[in-house]
Amino acid sequence: MSHGFRITCVALGALSVGACGWLLPDGVLEDSSDAGGPDATITPSDAPLGVDGGNDGSGADGSVDVDFGPCTDEPFTALAPVRFGTDTAAGPLTFSRDELQAFYVFEGTLYRRDRATRTAAFTGEGVPITSGSVLFAMVDVSVSSDGKVLYAASSEGSIYARPLNNGVATGDWRAVMAADAGSVKGSSSSFRLPFATGSSVWATATPAGGGVHVVRTTLSGGTYSPLETVMTGDDFDFFVIAEDPTVAFIGYGTPAFVHRAVPDAGGLYSIGAAVTPFDAVNITEVPRWLSPDGCRLYIHVSVPGIDGGANEQKMFVASRTRKDAGP
Repeated sequence: MSHGFRITCVALGALSVGACGWLLPDGVLEDSSDAGGPDATITPSDAPLGVDGGNDGSGADGSVDVDFGPCTDEPFTALAPVRFGTDTAAGPLTFSRDELQAFYVFEGTLYRRDRATRTAAFTGEGVPITSGSVLFAMVDVSVSSDGKVLYAASSEGSIYARPLNNGVATGDWRAVMAADAGSVKGSSSSFRLPFATGSSVWATATPAGGGVHVVRTTLSGGTYSPLETVMTGDDFDFFVIAEDPTVAFIGYGTPAFVHRAVPDAGGLYSIGAAVTPFDAVNITEVPRWLSPDGCRLYIHVSVPGIDGGANEQKMFVASRTRKDAGP
């Protein structure tokens, strides 16, 4: 059966129970399979391990493959469609580091599709990876640079992590950023749109007092660091960043289009020059995934519906040249 590839949130009761655990009212996951026993509260220090340090661990010394960067600072080319078979994927999608696996949420379940090369269409049916409906309604996901951790945003405003093994989810969910005042990190924000690069996880936060923040936590020695605010303001969303922290993009404006996010000497980001629109027909163009080298930018586009119908959602990719001889 084919899927529509649009995010759909699943309505849950106040308490949802399954074999894996409970979602408590304060947004902290309690898991009866955890080593701490049925009353153990999962905290960020229990989070699954990835490769600390900002590379994909592909070499014996953890070095990055040569074909992963860096790229030129030339403008991105026009958009090319991301295809599921012969159709343009509706998205939103996130990708593995090599871009050969695409991940998407459909009706509370995470699916994966594969392709042979970065320019080929994704083929076959979506392979179910994990269901979020038992624990929370998954609304957005990201995969760590090393491919070993899946990050998911829940409908109640928290970010959770779960180990991945060759694109298959294993182990238990762990809280990384939790909503509600006085919970994990003492935050009063709700969190969404996780984006993992290197050993860091970035997310959009909506503080109780209003506005929009971009926050970051970094995995080191098995523990996620305290949250760090790296961008504040209004009217922006969808932050993506390369392993080079000076290469970042964000959706900004009404309607939203892709802009550069420019860091200052202290590492705080502000809105930079516009990168899109690529096509005047598009209603919005927002960044959804950026390759670690900053050379391939995947964009979620909204276009007018047929005969005045609902707007259609499509995924495209823009690219620019690497400085090295890699593909």
